Amino acid sequence: MDSTQNFNDYPNQNINPLLCFNSNSYLNQNYKYLNQINQMNQMNNNINFNMNNFSQMNPMNNNLNYNMNNNNFMIYNSNNNNDNIIDLFHYIKEEKKIIKFINSDYKSYSIKIPISINKSDLYSIADNYKSHPSLKFILSYKNIMIKEDESSIEEIPEGAEINIIEERYIPNTCYYDSLKKKYGNDDIRNITFKKSDGYQKVLQFPGKATLSDVKISFYNKYGLNENMNLLYSAEKLKDNDERMIKDITSSSSFFMYIYDPMKIYNRKEFGKIIFGNLTAKIKTGEKEDIQNFKIEIGALESTSKLYRKIESLLCKSKKIKKLYLDNKEINKEDVESLKFLGIKEGFNVIAEL
Repeated sequence: MDSTQNFNDYPNQNINPLLCFNSNSYLNQNYKYLNQINQMNQMNNNINFNMNNFSQMNPMNNNLNYNMNNNNFMIYNSNNNNDNIIDLFHYIKEEKKIIKFINSDYKSYSIKIPISINKSDLYSIADNYKSHPSLKFILSYKNIMIKEDESSIEEIPEGAEINIIEERYIPNTCYYDSLKKKYGNDDIRNITFKKSDGYQKVLQFPGKATLSDVKISFYNKYGLNENMNLLYSAEKLKDNDERMIKDITSSSSFFMYIYDPMKIYNRKEFGKIIFGNLTAKIKTGEKEDIQNFKIEIGALESTSKLYRKIESLLCKSKKIKKLYLDNKEINKEDVESLKFLGIKEGFNVIAEL
């Protein structure tokens, strides 16, 4: 495959590409807490990631363990998932094939994909099915990285399982386990971590552990990053907070809250983002008011999505009477893809209200 890359091509064999990369260079050596994790890994021989064996692994195998000893491993497993087929592009009247995306929360999504889209379009679709909206990611098929470019998806077969490999911590308990060795087993406190949706986890910490210890332990144990904030007494826990648990409360059990600032977010656009010039002609009686706007939309989106975007942008009580896309009238009932109407770059749209 010309537009794929084997994970064995990573130049730095000491860095786990599942843990640390960016979409341009495939490596991000400044990932927060990476040095702390590496130090803890050296202290605890339970984790032993063998990069030499990595090139022989198949990320799409349902039984795959990423070669961690004992209980410390990451599994990309599509078992026990709802495999209902999702037809995102019902308005694109062409042959489709089913591709299954599997994210790092082990959730799988079987999507009907138009066969004529490119790999960049494929990334835009996968972007909506990663485990968290803020995470960077790459796509992998059979241990081969799919590059984000304009090439065809022809070589990706019907029924292919594609891993969404996200920039997130591999869950491990090294740091958490070290705290009792460091501070002892006296004065143990139970901290319940809660979310508004009812999710909660209970962890035990020595009273001499710092709030910084709590934060690092929680993130590492559950493979989270700082997009998830921890709150105590309505205040966000900060890095390097050296206050000890025993100094902030005498209670043996208390709560911390998990807040996700990106819990509510809009779906990402499907396809390459294209930009258009919108001319809105708003008629009131005999008077016509003309307003100009900039608008952006994904090339794989539908004409009905374009209608909704324009109506939302104008925030008017009036509905669109007529819509012209590059001088061609578009009916709201005739739902089509912009890309398959030949709109691949900039466009002009006129809305009559």
